[in-house]
Amino acid sequence: MPRLLRQNHVVDLLEMLDGAASPGSGADARKVVDALRRRPTTCLYRSLAGFASLRAAGEPVRLVVGVRVERGEVVAHAWLEKDGEPVGEPTDPRPRFAEAFSYPPAEGAAEGQMTSNRDVILTEMKDGTGVLLDLRSKFYFTLNETGVAVWKMLAAGEAAEPHALAEKIAQRFDTPSVEAVEADVKALLEELAAEGLLSETRP
Repeated sequence: MPRLLRQNHVVDLLEMLDGAASPGSGADARKVVDALRRRPTTCLYRSLAGFASLRAAGEPVRLVVGVRVERGEVVAHAWLEKDGEPVGEPTDPRPRFAEAFSYPPAEGAAEGQMTSNRDVILTEMKDGTGVLLDLRSKFYFTLNETGVAVWKMLAAGEAAEPHALAEKIAQRFDTPSVEAVEADVKALLEELAAEGLLSETRP
């Protein structure tokens, strides 16, 4: 599973796992999920393996990745859901994690803010900050409130032009000057580009 995850986009891997396993009974698949929960592995590997087993058995589960920010660090957790309820979890993770990604998406779920169809997703937190999930690298990046605002403008089609973005940010937030905001916006754009998160930096 680690090798597959390194070599594949998350969505591509889930599509592969959705039809890769041999059909079996739902009871046998649930035994696999219970066994995986007791093994010393990561929640993502465990959820991917459980997803493949249960989907092959005909159970309509979805894989969910949730995030929260704790002391400035992103904490993520992956789990499975069926009929809107967690599967194989000792406690319900939903009160502790904001849903960042799911496959297949829940019916009626809000779309994440992206710079491309599926690669980078923004999850907004209750305090106005946000977390970016890059589904290609599987890395997370935190944004402050103004960073979230910049990302939303980029996702809506605004050009990555620091001065124009800074003017709009200055109008929305209580800022000392457009020039001060522009320096911060330029630094953010440079960091996003260096991480390959802007659509124009992608091949």
